[in-house]
Amino acid sequence: MGELHGNSRAVAVPVLDVDHSVIAAIETSVDNLAPDTLADVVPALTLAARCLGRVIAPPDEWAAKTQARRAVDHVGHRAGDV
Repeated sequence: MGELHGNSRAVAVPVLDVDHSVIAAIETSVDNLAPDTLADVVPALTLAARCLGRVIAPPDEWAAKTQARRAVDHVGHRAGDV
């Protein structure tokens, strides 16, 4: 657990499961919320959250869901539906 400090700010991103449900969050403290700070921190947190989500869910579950999503076209219909 961290402590609150008057000059620090927190930046957090969600950790998602295979169905894109939020299962956790990952955060870090920064000195400021300036755009250049966020540009450095948010991509790193996002990557860490994606990796953590994949570690939590079984690999076969990710593979099955990824294949199912690829079968859905841009309109939201499954391939072969009329």
